[in-house]
Amino acid sequence: MRLIKLVLTIVFVVSIMGCGPLLNRETVVYGLITDDDGQPLDSIPVGMYGGKGLSASGRIGQAYSNKQGFYEIEVDVSKEWWNARVGVNMNDMKLWKLYESYESIRNQTKKGSSDGGVSIGLRTRYDFKLIRK
Repeated sequence: MRLIKLVLTIVFVVSIMGCGPLLNRETVVYGLITDDDGQPLDSIPVGMYGGKGLSASGRIGQAYSNKQGFYEIEVDVSKEWWNARVGVNMNDMKLWKLYESYESIRNQTKKGSSDGGVSIGLRTRYDFKLIRK
């Protein structure tokens, strides 16, 4: 009897794992981008990156802030990616000349410039404050 229960449990778990494509991977990141004086910044590129380990390896979404400094990225994250991160694209020449770095605030909790972890399948707020040179 125990063996039958064990086999049925394994079959059940394996069948549930096969439902992976049905799980929600729709991920939304939104927020406000300001300078170090608190003024909203327009046309700032923000990217969402997918990763398979500790670091991000491929851009999976991008948006630009509007005149009020707000942005939103919505991505159906592929099962190819184990995690997702978000950050300001500091390689943009306009930003590189004016700003040295940025601080991120996830869900109103300061994280610094290195953290950008996003919860796949959920809405996450990331505000960014760009620091002038």
